[in-house]
Amino acid sequence: MSKSTERCPCCASERIDLYMMLTAAAAKGSLRLPLWICPQCDHAWLQTGDAHGLIEEDYDQGYVGHRIDPFFEAQCRNVLRSEIGELRAPPATLLDVGCGNGGFLLAAQDAGYEALGVDISAGAIDIVSSRGGKAILVDFLAHDFGRTFDIISMWDVVEHLREPVRFFQRARELLNSGGILLVKTPGVGRQALALTRVRPRWAGGLLQAPHHVQYWTQESMDAIMRRAGFARVVYWPGRSFRSAPETRSPVRKARRWTRTKLLRLTGSENIFCAGRSS
Repeated sequence: MSKSTERCPCCASERIDLYMMLTAAAAKGSLRLPLWICPQCDHAWLQTGDAHGLIEEDYDQGYVGHRIDPFFEAQCRNVLRSEIGELRAPPATLLDVGCGNGGFLLAAQDAGYEALGVDISAGAIDIVSSRGGKAILVDFLAHDFGRTFDIISMWDVVEHLREPVRFFQRARELLNSGGILLVKTPGVGRQALALTRVRPRWAGGLLQAPHHVQYWTQESMDAIMRRAGFARVVYWPGRSFRSAPETRSPVRKARRWTRTKLLRLTGSENIFCAGRSS
């Protein structure tokens, strides 16, 4: 894989390093993908190429991200009252990109926001509609919304994107002056990359590869926000937003406990931030 074929998706630097070739399991078989790292903005990512479509096929009705999680929805209500509300209180218009099962969308709606969700999964749209939310099955990058918004949110979305800068730039185009782009994504400590290189079979647990393809740090989030035209980024403390799926399997419980400990040791925690448009 030639370095000349790839640039950093956050800062567009060509001074990038091939960190390793990573083998990860998807629903339709193992994928062998190059993992790059950018010394300039500290971002790491998988170059998925034509395999990206195979990965996206996993996001359907049975996708774990569509699981209804009361703990997550309670957390959403809390941050809507506090952090988000302090930046832009209702009434305001909100577009939730990658709305999944509608947990944040419905919490925003209940808080007084005029909320609309979009997703590429028909299964997700069905779930949101059945729960009383408004969501449409469209391509966020191409759809003509015919309006702009005060807040655009992306909950656990940007780690899945092959070209994240296009989504940040599109969000900037669709925001009103002074509007807010809200992003929550897993942050990946660089020790997690180092452990993955030593123990490649841990890639699924430490990086959630290949479904997560962008491995964010605060530095790389700053870089892509600047590149997309956001004037200022506010960061809130990292925290756990979702509960773990229930399981009676002692093996799964042990694996989950081990993964949680490793993530803490490697400094991997959620990034929760907002960029304000000028």
